[in-house]
Amino acid sequence: MAPTAPPSLSVSVATTVPICPPNAARKQIVTSRLVLRPVGQPDLSPLHRLRSQPEVMRWTKLGIVDNSLEATQQKLDPFLPPNDLTTYNFAICLRRQDREGHETTQERSGENLVLRDDDYDDEHDVSGEFIGIGGCYQWGLGPGENTLLGWPGLGYMIRKEHWGKGYGSEFMEGFLSAWRELPRQEIVRTVDESSVFPVSDDCKAADKDDDDVQVGSTTAQIKAKEQLCALTEHTNFVSVRLLQKNGFTKAKEWKDKNHHPGGTDDVTLVAWLWDSSAPPYQET
Repeated sequence: MAPTAPPSLSVSVATTVPICPPNAARKQIVTSRLVLRPVGQPDLSPLHRLRSQPEVMRWTKLGIVDNSLEATQQKLDPFLPPNDLTTYNFAICLRRQDREGHETTQERSGENLVLRDDDYDDEHDVSGEFIGIGGCYQWGLGPGENTLLGWPGLGYMIRKEHWGKGYGSEFMEGFLSAWRELPRQEIVRTVDESSVFPVSDDCKAADKDDDDVQVGSTTAQIKAKEQLCALTEHTNFVSVRLLQKNGFTKAKEWKDKNHHPGGTDDVTLVAWLWDSSAPPYQET
């Protein structure tokens, strides 16, 4: 795919969006080796340690580490109340054992286990070391969020000492499973044309010239499938492979200014889309 013009939000679509529970009522996601739990203020210090690793921050827009706890607090605030209603981000933690050395939750072969907070108390909490953060970090409806083609955005960061162990794949599988199960509501949003996959009421392809679609008092040009968007730099091969493995498809590629210190050459950004209404992806 050759680079094109930067994203332009020009098509109004009737689609769905998840209804995110607040952190206090949010499900924890337990996989074979990880616990994805709601983010809290006590995560400030471990998040700062994560964001102090140059190898991790290399793939962020600015490419610089946080130079203070105050800088990290600004990155944590969007995931704390009351902002947690428009984000769905999780602390990625290693799963620990109970005091007798046994797994604290039952195993299900080949499945991720999703538990509510009240399924275990502090004594039997299965979340251990904080190794990263990931999930939906912005809703795609605010000013300046057009780089995500107008859709909710997915991202993740994992401490460098835990790279190469398959934790990224395990996080992605657990998160996408939980995202798919969230309740939905209908909305109208404006998106980039490259991200529009139209549907009719019978789930067959619809023509963009069909009659407008009404959602409440708002009119949209077309009814479209809900998407989740991830943004990568085109040389971030690990993330590219991870997205492909989990059913994301390349939607748009464009040149952008290099914001890293001393950066001169433009960077190539790639937007990837995931259809949350599709059945779980099986890699061939």
